[in-house]
Amino acid sequence: MKINRTNLAQNPELYNETVRLIEKSFNYPPGHSFEDDFYNLLTPINHKHNHILVDGDKVVAHIGVNLKEVAKDEISCLVAFIGGVAVNEDYRGQGHFKTLFNYVIEKYSENCAFFLLWSDKSELYKKYDFYEFGAVTQLGQKEEDEDYFNSLGFKKTKLKSLKEEEIKKLHKLYKHNVSGYLAPKRTPRSWDTISNIVTTDLYIQKDNREITNYFFINKGFDLPGVIHENSFFKDEPLLEKFKEYKLWLPEKHSTYMESSASLYTGIIKIANTALFSDFIRKIFSNDLLISEVIDNNVEFSFKEEDFTLPLDEFVHFILGPHPAEEFLPYGNWFFIPGLDSI
Repeated sequence: MKINRTNLAQNPELYNETVRLIEKSFNYPPGHSFEDDFYNLLTPINHKHNHILVDGDKVVAHIGVNLKEVAKDEISCLVAFIGGVAVNEDYRGQGHFKTLFNYVIEKYSENCAFFLLWSDKSELYKKYDFYEFGAVTQLGQKEEDEDYFNSLGFKKTKLKSLKEEEIKKLHKLYKHNVSGYLAPKRTPRSWDTISNIVTTDLYIQKDNREITNYFFINKGFDLPGVIHENSFFKDEPLLEKFKEYKLWLPEKHSTYMESSASLYTGIIKIANTALFSDFIRKIFSNDLLISEVIDNNVEFSFKEEDFTLPLDEFVHFILGPHPAEEFLPYGNWFFIPGLDSI
């Protein structure tokens, strides 16, 4: 039978089988749910971006895309986040992943500046010009300690339990916290979507009944025991009180906070070269100009001096880990919260 390409918007009856395929591919244990951990990828409004190959009524492969704006203050671009990549074990080794992946890359390249994904198969994705970039600093190794967090004035709840005005306060805290970083933009709809990720716990700190700080910890099978988003990046004394815990921070903080581990922010691929170049030009205040990307090499100028670098080296030079010292003043630090990653 011919294998066809479709999506979950066109074939919603294949949703449950698609989720089962993803969970089997990711070795999800009993009691955990991929659709709970990654609701933002599998939410019905995103089903047109859940691409599948089917053989009759059998799901052969799935690749999901979540379109997000990534911004540094007022500078922004559209980015395609890729997740839920899975191929039915009975169909592996037959080129189906390559077929579907190339389709996804071609489909979203015109309107997106770059692609982001998360995987431990970085060598596989290098074949498609994806490169590891950036770094996440993890402070300590301890996991959740509700009594200790309570002693710091943080109380445990769920995002879904907050009132509308409280979520608006979180939105303001998030926007203030990521100011100066490259991070996903969040709209009211974004907050409503992530509130459905029920496997994540929220701790809030209040002063006179108003939320002053928050952090998210846990994300089911994906990020157990990890504080993957907080509102106090710039509060060094408070960060110090969390230094023994698995709290994730952008690489910038490694300059003054001792860390126990470092992880890549993700894996990146340039999509539309013109859109990517324009985004980088703005981030670097017109001091860094990309003239051409060809044969996995980048020709660019920095302060009117010309350079050529292999694409992977260029990505590390501008986005880390350990970006070039000359680029540090531009604040090109990425932060992708755990609730936005897929």
